[in-house]
Amino acid sequence: MMSAAHQDGQFQLNISGPELTDLFKTNLSSAMPEFMRKCLLESGSPELRVWSSSVPYLNTSTSGTTVRGTASGQLHCGTPTLFFKTDVVIDVTASYADKKVFLRGNQSEVSVLQAELSLQNQTLLDEDHIEFIREAVKKIGIPKVLSALEIELTRLLDKQGTNLFDIFNPEVLPQDGFVVMQMDFGFPHHLLTDFLKKTLQ
Repeated sequence: MMSAAHQDGQFQLNISGPELTDLFKTNLSSAMPEFMRKCLLESGSPELRVWSSSVPYLNTSTSGTTVRGTASGQLHCGTPTLFFKTDVVIDVTASYADKKVFLRGNQSEVSVLQAELSLQNQTLLDEDHIEFIREAVKKIGIPKVLSALEIELTRLLDKQGTNLFDIFNPEVLPQDGFVVMQMDFGFPHHLLTDFLKKTLQ
């Protein structure tokens, strides 16, 4: 399923305009490079495009679920300005409440594999630049991607009719190679009424 979603190009995210500039208001310990500051604050239409560069690997065990993948990104400021590629490993916990899926990243590791300024076609050797990209991916990028996945997974469950039921005390229990979900649920009154009407006819 992960491979099919990757091949179909579903693991992509485009962020632009005020949404993008608001994300970078997050407090980071690394100083923002000048070229990024100009792009985000002075460019008329900054845009960040992020996509999976390889099929994400998902491992489930009794200690939790770990996702490993390679992600690439390109920052556009009218023209492509920055390209970067990172390795990401993250432990994820899933829960379900109020008819929505919630994902929480408990621990993550981010390595910058490649980073270059497109206009100058040069590798960013400055360690300060590399550290800013690494921290931005960890503290801004990962939470944003998890938020987008929450919406898509909720939509997928809604298509299966999960939102029609009242679900109580759901638990997601990762095991070795699979996940156990246990819950109590209430049957919707209008569906029960329709069922009884059809049965008694």
